[in-house]
Parts: sequence; C-alpha cells; structure tokens
Amino acid sequence: MLVALIGENCSGKSTLAESIRQTTGAEVITGKDYLRMARSESEAARLFKERLACAVDGEDLVYVISEPEHVALLPEGAVRVLVKADIETIKDRFRERMHGTLPPPVEQMLQRKHGIFDGGDYDFVYDGVGGDPMELCGKIFSVSQSPPEETVLRTERLIMRRWRESDAEDLYRYASDPAVGPIAGWQPHKSVEESLEVIRNVLCGQEAYALCLKEDGRAIGAIELRLNGHTDMTERDDECELGYWLGKPFWGRGLMPEAASEMLRHAFEDLGMSRVWCGYYDGNERSKRVQEKIGLRYQWTTGDLDVPQMNEKRTGHVNCITREEWQENRDGIYKDDKA
Repeated sequence: MLVALIGENCSGKSTLAESIRQTTGAEVITGKDYLRMARSESEAARLFKERLACAVDGEDLVYVISEPEHVALLPEGAVRVLVKADIETIKDRFRERMHGTLPPPVEQMLQRKHGIFDGGDYDFVYDGVGGDPMELCGKIFSVSQSPPEETVLRTERLIMRRWRESDAEDLYRYASDPAVGPIAGWQPHKSVEESLEVIRNVLCGQEAYALCLKEDGRAIGAIELRLNGHTDMTERDDECELGYWLGKPFWGRGLMPEAASEMLRHAFEDLGMSRVWCGYYDGNERSKRVQEKIGLRYQWTTGDLDVPQMNEKRTGHVNCITREEWQENRDGIYKDDKA
C-alpha cells in the first residue's frame, strides 16, 4: 500500500505519517529523501518511481510531500491524502520551530504558498489541526483492502492496464508512425481525435491493455487477448488470440517479449485458456521473432488474405501455444534481450 500525504509545511503531515507508521508499520519517506538512492538526481528519481509503483500492491510505504513537483512522482493506485491547516495555525507552528520568531520573509512565503495543493484529485482530505489519525487509518485500510476495479499486469519494466481517454495523445504519438501500423494491417493515426475514437471503440475489449513503462506510466504500445467472438482464429471460449504493437522508439529493448510472456501467463493461469493463437503478415519479422521467443509454434500459412484497412491482400502466418507447452517451457521462454 502506498499512501501519499500531501500538504504545505507545518500542516500536520509528519504527525499523521508517524501515526500511520505506528499503526501499519509502514516506512516513511519525506520529500527528497529518495536522493540517497543514487548519485545522480535523475537516476534516483527513476529508481524511486519504480519503488513507488511496486509499493501500490506491495510494501506499506508513506511518502510525505510538501512540494508540488513531487506529486508527479506518484503512480496510479497511490492513496492520496490532502493534509490541510489554516494559515494562522501554520504560522504558529513555524514560529515554534523558529523559537518564537517569524521573520517577515518567512511569513510572506507561507502566505504565498497557502492553498497551493487545493483543487487536486485526492482520496481523502484530512484536517491537520483536529483530525483523528486513527479514523483516517481505518479509511485508508478499507480502501487498500477493496477489490481492484480492473486487472493490472506487471513485469520487471512494464505495466499493462486498461486504456483511458487521457492516453489519446500518447497513442497518437506512436500510432501515427508509418513504421508501426501498416505492417500490422492498419493505417497510421491522423489525429489525436482519431486516437481517442480508437480508444473508445477499438481498444476497449475485455482483455485490451495499454502497454506502459513503469518509470512514467505512459502508454507506449498496445497488447490484447482477443476472446471468442472477437477473433477469427478460434470459436472456442477457452482459446484466444494474442495481438500487440509497440512504439518504434522502444524497439530493440526486449520489451515486447517481456509483455507477451506475461500475457501468456495471464491467459493460462488467470483466464484458464487452453490455447493461445497469434499471427503476423509476411515481412513482419519483428512480430515473428517475438512469437518464437515466447514459445509459439508454427501452424499454417494462408495466401491472399484480405487486409481491409490497407485495401490489399497479403500472406499471413499463424502460430500457437497450448497450456501444456507453456507449462513445460515457461522457465526457458524469453531469454533473449532484443526484439
């Protein structure tokens, strides 16, 4: 569980963090404490964001935030708590810290920053003057124990989650590249508005996921298990088709075999599938290599296949893997680091 306590200096965050620590045993990290994780600030921030993302479903961690720029480090799934106090209370607490004095420049700074976190999206708003920390801990615990609203899949470097309308610009950035869509059978996107419509009407399947890097959570590709009724490769409910694409700047890093391997696990272990199919058009050597790396085996080739979006015919190749094959070879699948 990751809890972010967000608020101005002397609003009561540290006291609340200590209460949560005593109640849950959570580790507390404040402000730029994460800089100790690496020599360079950028590398420390990257490592810290990875740790925050892992904490959402793992260790209990409290991150105390006093500066707006640190809010951007938070991953989806963090419990966000706005800690508020009136300006006079904040001034009095600062005055105590400064042994009874409050220099005019400090007072002006406090006045200027008062309310800087108002208007954000928070799970809870806590009164840093008279709030009950135990009551808030109970509410936070209730949220953390609630069943997830959607499936989120994770690998060492990736998160696979449902598409959101806010992903439209990222989708357009990579789906507009003529090196990506045509080889897979679809036209490059022509506008952000088109990408938004694709999110609403195409990337909306039950098992359709945005492929995101853990370090920033932004969509860089798509991956999907097309279930019976949405694929022409099978008519069985216990079989499905795997489909995927990745933005060109991320080619050659082994990301797609990493993502596809997790999707196979999800298909066989979570969904109970007995077989997963996957195809590619003649000439798409990258897709062919991904399928080989994750253990799929060649089944057949078909010529003169209609490709409606491209208004042409192509040769298509079909591979598949059974649950038994996957179980037998899962430890040996995906050893290469380039795709």
